[in-house]
Amino acid sequence: MFSPAAVECADPRDLMATLAAMSQREVAALPADQAEGYVLACDRVVAAIRGRQAVAMDTLAAQVDEDLQRRTQDQRRGGVPVHPGPELHGFVASMLAPGLHCSTRTVQRRLEGD
Repeated sequence: MFSPAAVECADPRDLMATLAAMSQREVAALPADQAEGYVLACDRVVAAIRGRQAVAMDTLAAQVDEDLQRRTQDQRRGGVPVHPGPELHGFVASMLAPGLHCSTRTVQRRLEGD
């Protein structure tokens, strides 16, 4: 079930379903070689999720940047002056902080500094 070789070839989505279906008791009862494969499966699933999270964070950052550029252009055309302000920086920081492994305040300071 969890041979390291089989885990290396498996699709992370299939691994995720298998991992989620197992109880803690079943995991504790795995023989050593299967436990090694289980750990490897967990690592592969976490890496796949983190990769997707990074894509989502990039998407969010691009959307916020596009919105900021649009607001800047609107302001140049005589629209109501709008700048990102601390509330937008705080929102973006709260979204990016987990992926950057930083505190929200640290990310917000970096955003405001830039």
